[in-house]
Amino acid sequence: MDTLNQEKKNGSKTSLTPWIVLAVCVLPILASTGLYFLWKPSNFVNNGELIGPTPISQLQLKAVSRDVFSFSELDGGWAFVLSIKIIVTTRGKPSST
Repeated sequence: MDTLNQEKKNGSKTSLTPWIVLAVCVLPILASTGLYFLWKPSNFVNNGELIGPTPISQLQLKAVSRDVFSFSELDGGWAFVLSIKIIVTTRGKPSST
């Protein structure tokens, strides 16, 4: 028992904690690299299809500020357009009490 306490005091016994932390950090990287280069899947699954770009330089839209916006104003820049259909329904007139 005294020799064990002396080894801890002298620092001759190394701790396993840094090695465990290193292994936990390095093993996923090594495993993913190995799978990327060595394992080839038998088939692939694509969940959709790509659509081609559509030129819309002549299209004019109403902006939020009610001004007319033309995509030709962007001068060849990229634009992400999201079309949202908003349906407003009313369920009768509000009752006055």
